[in-house]
Amino acid sequence: MLSFIAERAEEDATALVRPGGEAMTYATLAMATSAVMQALGERVGDVAHRIVGVAVDEGAAHLASVLAVLEAGGVVLPLDLRRGIPALEVEAARARALAVIVGDAAEDRLDVVAVDASRRQLPDEACLLLEAGGRRAVHSRRALGVGVDAIAAALGLAAGARVPLAGPIAHPTALLTALATLRAGGAVPSASPRATRRRAASSCRAPSTAAKRCGSASSPRTASWRCPASSCTATSTAASSRRTRRP
Repeated sequence: MLSFIAERAEEDATALVRPGGEAMTYATLAMATSAVMQALGERVGDVAHRIVGVAVDEGAAHLASVLAVLEAGGVVLPLDLRRGIPALEVEAARARALAVIVGDAAEDRLDVVAVDASRRQLPDEACLLLEAGGRRAVHSRRALGVGVDAIAAALGLAAGARVPLAGPIAHPTALLTALATLRAGGAVPSASPRATRRRAASSCRAPSTAAKRCGSASSPRTASWRCPASSCTATSTAASSRRTRRP
């Protein structure tokens, strides 16, 4: 998946632009993705053919998390934090997601929350669960590749193009457009999630609070680390709470 994305881009080319204007190169995106993938594996083990929710409101961290799940062979379940944590918990449980990556942009941190211990598996080619007509449809890796290339061709995307997202990153159209832009070697400007957090504040606990609620003192179910989309240096420990910090 990383090769598919970076095939038409130079390592030092800009892949993402964070809300503060910080540019993230394709090389940094690859390292951030690897850091998320490593932390995910250490927390819940093998995610191949298993559903992993991504509830991260900041675009760069969301895309790094999506790419990490895909690179690990998992199935991405995009979740929109604007709906509120309680609604997302229900959706993740209904899909029997193995885990959910929850992003707290305010604290620049990602939390991995273990959800379903049954380790439900989907067919080998499954890679993405997208909402369509009120239901979640399973998309194969081949279908994702064909769809992303079709979007890139339809929009005339090329290396260096900058395509702002028309909606929250968890929305199917925005997510696929972002992947198509990266596939073409372009850059994705990441909108600030502040307005999104304000709209959800009345019905949504902070992601870190929701993550803690899913654990217990005897059997921790949550691991935290600094969001690797802001730092490509990752460190891990064997403790129940693992964190990637800036050097």
